[in-house]
Formats: sequence, structure tokens, C-alpha cells
Amino acid sequence: MLTIRASSTPLIMRCAGSVNPEPGEILVDQCGDAADLGTEAHRAAAIMVETGRLPWDTLPEDPELRMLCAMVTKLWRQVQDSFPNARTEVARKALIDVDGQEVLITGHSDIESIGGSVARVADWKTGRNDSDYSAQLKTYAALDLYEVPELTEATATILWVRDQEAENYTMAQDEALPWLTKLAKAAIRWNGVYTVGSHCQWCQRTASCPAARAMVRRNVEAFIPGNVADQLAAMTPDQVISLLETAKTVERYAKAAQQVVRDLVFATGEVVGTDHRLTLEQTEKRKAKAIEALSVLQSGWLSDSAIASIMEVHLSQAEKLVANAAGRGNGASAVRRFREQLEAANAVEKKTSYRLVSKRV
Repeated sequence: MLTIRASSTPLIMRCAGSVNPEPGEILVDQCGDAADLGTEAHRAAAIMVETGRLPWDTLPEDPELRMLCAMVTKLWRQVQDSFPNARTEVARKALIDVDGQEVLITGHSDIESIGGSVARVADWKTGRNDSDYSAQLKTYAALDLYEVPELTEATATILWVRDQEAENYTMAQDEALPWLTKLAKAAIRWNGVYTVGSHCQWCQRTASCPAARAMVRRNVEAFIPGNVADQLAAMTPDQVISLLETAKTVERYAKAAQQVVRDLVFATGEVVGTDHRLTLEQTEKRKAKAIEALSVLQSGWLSDSAIASIMEVHLSQAEKLVANAAGRGNGASAVRRFREQLEAANAVEKKTSYRLVSKRV
């Protein structure tokens, strides 16, 4: 039986090949620090919805996580009246028959609230990537309507934590089954045609998908002829946005290729070609021990201003150490006092930087 998760529906609606792997194909899950951060923030958010407060005392002393949790609290205060008697991590499912084949569609919404004949569900989004999750939220709404036929309507809400925004999708009872059937048909009746794009980075088949490989070849070739800067003036806004996504894709695959080659040389030894060979050179980097080196430098070798010119204090790391030293439950207040002392000593230099991001229209 084919199983479709609500969280995978945005990908399925773009490319049904994502749920149709070849026999024996190895699937790859995407993970990393950002995913771990999101998991911790979701855990804390669930406790807040259930109890009315965040578990600050049990949160890891991670400044970014605590910042996210503060933003979760602020956004929840704005929308909580729309979710009376809210529950968390509510599992729903529907068994849909398509041409005699059964498809199981499942979903776990972060928040669910049912009042009378109306349901409200919500999903926290804590990441920086601004993607289209409408299919996922519509599926949450449809599953509630499917499992609770007395409902007349369901509204699903994306809670954008970093943007402090709520994005709503409303579905009537008679729209639920057609939507779920549409999902099942999209997965089962795949015509073998892949649709490639920025969504490929989240696909479990990305490592072996023939279309993804073809896309990489095409994208690399797009940067070979001409000067990209000269081409920008003739591009439409959509072409400029597409160019950035292409560049990111090329960069991601190029880094992965470099790592694969490095791992090969590390495991099997030198790769020798006609004119060149790939080898691993072992180098040793000298790094001064901070405390010992500082005492030597201050013994007359350098002035304080000269010492300052070769030192760098990483504020985020310093705040994390301050929080850890303060002990559980005292970290946040210690970091606030630390920041106040730095400001009073005029010890913080602020610089403006700009990060190019793609946002919803």
C-alpha cells in the first residue's frame, strides 16, 4: 500500500516521481543543524500550547533556539484565541481507493482545535526557507473533515515564526474527499515525467533521480557561456529569481562532488591521471593557546591596541558560554546582564550586512 504523508504533499504536487522510487533505490533524508533546531523549537511550542508557557528551564542554552522560542510565544499570543482547547500532534488518516488500489494518507498537525462544526489546525514553520506549503495545510484540513464528518469547515494555518505571520487555507466538507483523491491519483497515476526545480533539494530521490542529474548538467552549462552580469539587464524578474535558484543548485552539487572525491582519495589513495594526480596533503596549523599567549603578549611584546587588532571575540559563542556557566534556569538573565555590560563598555561594534533571500509574494 502506498502511504503519503501530509508533509510530503508539496513535493508530490510538484513531482509525483518523488514517491515512485525504483526497486532497491537508496533514499536519502535531508537533515542538519537547522532541522535539529526546528525539532527543538517544535517540542517547546507543543508544551507551550498545552500548558500556556514555554519550558525555559529545560531548553538547551542555545541563543538562536531561545530567540525562536520567544518568537513562537509572541506569535501564539496573537492567534491563540482562534484555537480554543487546542491539542498538539494530532494524528489523522484517510484510506482512499483509486482504480482498486488503496492509498493511505496520513498527517500530524502541530495544533488542532475543534469547536462545534468547525476545525482549526496549524503548523509551525521555523526555518528561513520561504516555500509553498499550501498542499500540506490543505491536507491537514481535509483529513480532519474526512475523519470527523460532522464538521462543515476546517481552516489550516501556517504559523511563520520568523516573519510573525499567519497564512490561512479554508476548506468545506464537500471539498475534502476530492482533495484527498486528487493527491492519491497524482501519486498513483504518475506518467513517468519528472518536474525539476528548487524543490528537488528536499526529495529523498535526489541522489539517484535521473532528472535531477540532468538538471545539474543543464544548470552548470547555463553558467558557461557569456558573462552573467551582462545578461541580467535583459532578464525578466522571474528569470533573475530562477538564476539565483540555479546558482544555489550548482553550488550544492559542486560541494557534494568535491566531498565525494575527497572521500575516495582518503579511502583508496591517490588518483593518478595522465598529467595530474589527486592526493591529500597533510598540513599542520599553528594556533596559539589564548590564555598562555595573552600573558606573553602583555609582557611587553605588544600594546593593548595591537593585541586587540589580532583578537576576535565571537559574541554568539561568548553568550552561549555565559549561559552555560550561569547554570540551568539562569542562562537567559545572565546573557542579558552580559549584553548590558558590553553595551555600557562600548564593547560592541555593529555592522550592517545583507542576505539575499527569496520570499512569498
